[in-house]
Amino acid sequence: MIEAERGLHLPGPKSKAAFDAEARYLAPGTQSVALFSQLCIERGEGAVLYDADGNRYIDLLAGVGVASLGYAHPKYVQAMGRQLARVHVGSFTTEHRAALVKLLAELAPGDLNRTQLYSSGAEAVEAA
Repeated sequence: MIEAERGLHLPGPKSKAAFDAEARYLAPGTQSVALFSQLCIERGEGAVLYDADGNRYIDLLAGVGVASLGYAHPKYVQAMGRQLARVHVGSFTTEHRAALVKLLAELAPGDLNRTQLYSSGAEAVEAA
C-alpha cells in the first residue's frame, strides 16, 4: 500500500476490490506500472486520471505513450465518434487515410514519400 503525504492510502477500497477481482484472471505482462499501482481507473480528462475511489492523478506517462493527446478532449472525442460511426477498420483505403499518407509524404524529408501503416509497434517491428 502506498501512503501519500495527506494520509491518503492507495489503492482505495474500490480500486483494491476491482484490482483483486481482475488479478485472479489476468496474466501479468508489460503493464507493470499499472499493476504496481493497483488502481482502478474510471475515466480521464486532459492529463488527469480518476480512480474508482474519486482520487485524481496526473498521468505523467501519457498512458505509456498512447494518450499523448490527453484524455477526453472534446475535439478528439468528436473526431473519433465521427470516424467510428463510419468505419473503424484501418486496413481499407478511406479518403482520410489517403489524405494522411499524402501529407506525410509532403512533410517527410528527401525521397521518403511512401508510408506503411500498422496497428501496433509489434507489427511495425516485424515489418522493419
